[in-house]
Amino acid sequence: MNWDEFVEQLPFYALSFAGLLALVAISWFWARSRFMGELAKYQTEIAKLQLGRNDQLFALEDACKAKNERIRLILKDLKQQLREKNGEMVRARRNELSNVFVLDYCPAMQAYCRLAQEIFELDREKRQQFIENHLNPFLQLAGDLLQVLNQKKLTDIAGPGALPIRYQYMDFDFAFDFLRAQIRFQDFDLKQARKAHLERLGFERAVKIHN
Repeated sequence: MNWDEFVEQLPFYALSFAGLLALVAISWFWARSRFMGELAKYQTEIAKLQLGRNDQLFALEDACKAKNERIRLILKDLKQQLREKNGEMVRARRNELSNVFVLDYCPAMQAYCRLAQEIFELDREKRQQFIENHLNPFLQLAGDLLQVLNQKKLTDIAGPGALPIRYQYMDFDFAFDFLRAQIRFQDFDLKQARKAHLERLGFERAVKIHN
C-alpha cells in the first residue's frame, strides 16, 4: 500500500480503532459495574452477619445479668436464713448457690466470653473493656461466694454435712485463657490481677503452671 492509499484508508482505520476503544470501555464499565454490585452484596452480607453476632452478644450479656440477679437473690435469702440460724435452710441455700453459680452462671459466662473473644480478637481496647466490665467482676464474685459459702459461722449452722466447697479450674479456664491472651500485650497489672484471681479461687497449682 502506497502513501496515497494509506491516507485514503485512514478514516476507516480511525473509525475501527475508535470502535475498539468503545468496545473496551463498555466491557470495562460492565465488568466494574458487576464487580461493584457483587462487592455491595458481599458488604451487605458481612454487615448482616456482624449485626447478628452483636445481637447474639447482647443476648448473652442479658443472660449473664439474669444469672447474676438470681445469685444475688439466693445470697440475700441465705443471709436471712443465717441470721435466723435455720440450719436446714442455710444448708439448702448454700448448696443452691454453689450449684447455680457453677452449673448456670459459669456456662453462660463462658459462652459470652468465647463470642467476645471472637468478635474483639483484633481490638485490644474492646478486649480490655470486656475484662474490666465483665470478666473481672465475674471472677471477683466467684471469690466472694467461695469465702461466704465456706465461712465458719455458716458451716457451723449448716451442720456436719456442710463440706468445704471448692471450684474446679476447668469451670473457669475460659476466663483465664481470655486474660492470658490479653497479657501478651505486656500488661503487667493484668498479669498480677490474673494471679490474684487464681490464688483466691484456690487454683495454686494453675498459678505454678501458667506463671
